[in-house]
Amino acid sequence: MIIRCLTKVDLYSAIIGFIVKDHLGQGLFGDNTFLTYRSAPLTVTAGKMFEARFEFRMPVLPVGDYSINVAVAEGTQEDHIQHHWAHDALLFKSHTSSVCTGLVGIPMRNIKLSIINDAVLCL
Repeated sequence: MIIRCLTKVDLYSAIIGFIVKDHLGQGLFGDNTFLTYRSAPLTVTAGKMFEARFEFRMPVLPVGDYSINVAVAEGTQEDHIQHHWAHDALLFKSHTSSVCTGLVGIPMRNIKLSIINDAVLCL
């Protein structure tokens, strides 16, 4: 996911983040750039465009409607100034799903069912 921003003010220790929500507004997952850049914070001068790129494997979502909030802040995870928060910046729909239970599914690498002949039942 790429989030591009244009700042109108100088940002010291810029942070870009996102959260994916279900149709009830429950946050399912998200992240931000703070931890990756806490040792070398990015300063962006007014009038400049900047972006964050998040690479991840999308979890399996139950059929339904979803949205993504995006935000721009400066500072730290615990002490920051929120400059912009876009609720429902992107809307999308999951049409098919293999999710059996829960809010999201984990892409399984393998599922195996087998009979163990030598097992002894202990009560």
